[in-house]
Amino acid sequence: MESWRRQYLGLESVPAALTSAEIEFFFAPGEQARWLIGNRRRPLTRLGLILQIGFLRMTGRPLALFERLPAAVLACAAAHAGMSAPRIATLRSIYRRRMTLFQHQRIAAEAIGFRVLGEHATRKLTAHLRRQATIQLERDDLVQDARIWLYDRQYVLPGIRPLEEMAAAAQLNALEALASSIRNAVGPDVSAAWADQLSDRGPGSGGSSLLDWLRAAPSGYGRKEIADIQDRIAMLRRLGADRIALPDLTIDRMRQHSRGIARRKAATLSRLREPRRTVEIGCWLRLQLLELTDTVLEQANRRIGQLWGQARRVVEERALEELNRYRVGVVTIIGALDDPCLPENALRSAIERAVGPFRSMPTSGGRIQAIRAEMAAAPKRLRMLLRQVGELDLVVPDDHPLRDALGTLSVVYRTGTTGLARWENNPFPPTSARTITGAGTDEARLAAYEVATAMLLKRSLRNGSVSAPHSIRHRSVDDQLMPAEVWAAVRGTTARRHGWPASLEAYLRRFEEPLSLRMEMLQEAIAAGEIGVTGDRFQVPKLQAVPKDPAVDETRLRLFQAIGSAQLPDVIVETDARIGFSTTLLGRPARNPDELEALYAGVLALGTEKTASDMARMVDGISDDRIELAMRGIEEGGRLRAACDQVAADMLAQPVARMWGSGVAASADMMSLDATRHLWTARIEPRRRTPAIGTYTHVSNRWAIVYDQPIVLNQRQAGAAIEGALQQKVADLQRLAVDTHGFTHFALATAKLLGFDLSPRLADIASRKLYLPASVRVPEQLEPRVEHIKPGRQARKGWDGLLRMVTSLEADYGSPATVIERHGSAAQGTPVYECGTYLGKVLRSLFLLDYLIKPGFRREVHRLLSQGESVHLLQRALMAGRIEAKHGRTLVEGSAISGALTLLTNIVMAWNTNAMQTVIDGSPAGTLPEPHLAHIAPVAHRHINMNGRIRFAIEEYGRLVHAGGRKNRNGL
Repeated sequence: MESWRRQYLGLESVPAALTSAEIEFFFAPGEQARWLIGNRRRPLTRLGLILQIGFLRMTGRPLALFERLPAAVLACAAAHAGMSAPRIATLRSIYRRRMTLFQHQRIAAEAIGFRVLGEHATRKLTAHLRRQATIQLERDDLVQDARIWLYDRQYVLPGIRPLEEMAAAAQLNALEALASSIRNAVGPDVSAAWADQLSDRGPGSGGSSLLDWLRAAPSGYGRKEIADIQDRIAMLRRLGADRIALPDLTIDRMRQHSRGIARRKAATLSRLREPRRTVEIGCWLRLQLLELTDTVLEQANRRIGQLWGQARRVVEERALEELNRYRVGVVTIIGALDDPCLPENALRSAIERAVGPFRSMPTSGGRIQAIRAEMAAAPKRLRMLLRQVGELDLVVPDDHPLRDALGTLSVVYRTGTTGLARWENNPFPPTSARTITGAGTDEARLAAYEVATAMLLKRSLRNGSVSAPHSIRHRSVDDQLMPAEVWAAVRGTTARRHGWPASLEAYLRRFEEPLSLRMEMLQEAIAAGEIGVTGDRFQVPKLQAVPKDPAVDETRLRLFQAIGSAQLPDVIVETDARIGFSTTLLGRPARNPDELEALYAGVLALGTEKTASDMARMVDGISDDRIELAMRGIEEGGRLRAACDQVAADMLAQPVARMWGSGVAASADMMSLDATRHLWTARIEPRRRTPAIGTYTHVSNRWAIVYDQPIVLNQRQAGAAIEGALQQKVADLQRLAVDTHGFTHFALATAKLLGFDLSPRLADIASRKLYLPASVRVPEQLEPRVEHIKPGRQARKGWDGLLRMVTSLEADYGSPATVIERHGSAAQGTPVYECGTYLGKVLRSLFLLDYLIKPGFRREVHRLLSQGESVHLLQRALMAGRIEAKHGRTLVEGSAISGALTLLTNIVMAWNTNAMQTVIDGSPAGTLPEPHLAHIAPVAHRHINMNGRIRFAIEEYGRLVHAGGRKNRNGL
């Protein structure tokens, strides 16, 4: 069934918010139903049967006697029954005899081919739910999955209670199987003692439990902080977390099972019943080990980067001082030469004095060598770090130079040696090796050896050649791809489906003709004076701004005057009443207004700069503890992505949204969010020089944010761009516009093989060369701007590996961001990297030619990125302050902040879109021309007050709260 219909399955009443198209779709009878309806003599009887058929088609359930019916639904059904719409509230006046109701329910099922669920089908459904219980961990999701299974097979849906009982039984079966696997892995005695051990007092003088100590967020990346994380990893190993390496236990499943432990008090662990206790604690211990391993590796990586940065600043300051001394010496020499009265001996003496300070200066091996030497001059802090790194559980291949380097240092540290002899093993590349052998003393040689080891470790972690077995982000690249035997089995089918040939050369041949044609078009554009060539640069005319039409401004003013002003709380409540995102966030309808208020306040606190205490002061009747609890529930519930998608889908479904774009293009860019410097995940924002964290958003050309994720500043964003386009479920993307940070040649090739195009706005695009295969015809005038390339042996060898990687990302085997990051510049020389980079260079040249010769295409790329920036302005209006250290310390908290901000942004845009559509529908034809509406974006926010005291008018929308009610137990 279509995804939009799933929201109506199992409902007990007709929703009041059905659109006219939906009412017609469900309640207009088909051919067979018309014949059955026509046999009824009384108009009210025909009306009742139409309503029964439509409701069963919509919800899969029979319509109860006492359910209220919206006037629009009655009007539609009455029109098909050949009568005027009656003024009735329920079906009671139609079905005075209950037997008639049951008869109509049976006829309605026959009319659309539905049947009653029997014993055989129940067994099949039970087996299906047991399989799904290993994937869908929420009971509500299992119940919904059962409804979809039944509806697709044309079974009448039973009441909620039988489905919940079947879902609970399936969950219990899955939990018992997983608990048995965990007990077998660690031993029954170990798992039985977990609750008591985690409730005992943890290390330190704070008096907190072991559970609280293990789940505390890291506070930095200094020596003490790294040692603290290592102590926690050691404790988790003693608890057996390293042995819970179950092949069928995915990261997502671990996260879902461990959510309860993340916010549970240690004293309540023993109250959990089996098998839930073993499963939740075991999954939490395993997940904590994986995340803390990632944390300690990131801490080591950042510490090395910090020491490198400090040494770089010293070198740069020294270079500036040397430059000033050179200037003084040169000025002295020039002054002596310009004095015609100065004797030759005096001139020689003056020059000798000027150059004297430079005679004793050592020769420089370059900036990098100077930084390495500066780091080696103060080896104490780096030595402490490498001692800690030596205790990590790293997998280093036998032929990797880091293996020998860490082994040598381990012997040195264990024996207490203070230096390194010349004959010691030197496994580093020539540049680093010369620095080590050129050191004057054994102590200096050891310090240079440590610097080379640290930088090799940093590079190896980036390219994935060194991995950690108990990790999420730092698993080996091969572990994040589909198994080789699976790839061998699906390679042929996958290649035929995508149209991939057997070799890289065959794939490249499909681009030869387009490249040749575009080179001719570029030559014609140069001859016509549309593009210039000066030396080694293209002269690309600047795009002229599209003239502003005053009539568009007038239309915009009329439109928003008709919309009027609003309060942000009212926008949230009204949008929720129409879309129901709160039900998605909670996993069920809200039970009372207080729960909804706390949820809204929690979303606002996460998505703005306000804390729980700030929100409690702004919302009457809600304590900061309740808001904090709601924030934790949102963070750990994992439903923010689904809620954002729900709001975005509603916005994109509005007719006015189709005027804004095709829906197949989007832009991706990062926005920095100011943060306190005490947040260890924060980085310095380069332009404003303030601490910040990043949120990376994918914005459709119809303005909705279709994906978001937290991101670390000052890193390549190409992996995040690929991940968002691949993981989003709202739009069918064919083109993604990014800036220079979101682009690499490897990412460009990966995106193409995944089925969409990256369109980068490149920095200094006029000076970029065109990389073309030798078979492409190049006009003589353009030869200086072209570099002919051909695939090397490594590139040809990497074609199969590149296709395996792309298929793995498509099948969700690993994180696209992590896999793309592992194939960055640090992976040079590997076959997959060389193949992807070569293909990316050719694709970038094809894109660049289109960019140069097609001004409309260039304008479209710029327009997409400008849309993203406009959405960022709305996000900055919502997040006006900075993020404090209480939230955003972990990946889960960072994802919640990014997701809540995206949800609020989509809510504002969806409310604007719906308000615009309402005004358009109520306006005379031609008063709001479509060409004008295409230029009016839903990111306006000046008419929405985002400050002041907050009141959620929930009582005005009664359907927001589900207080429970009579279940429909009427049978067929």
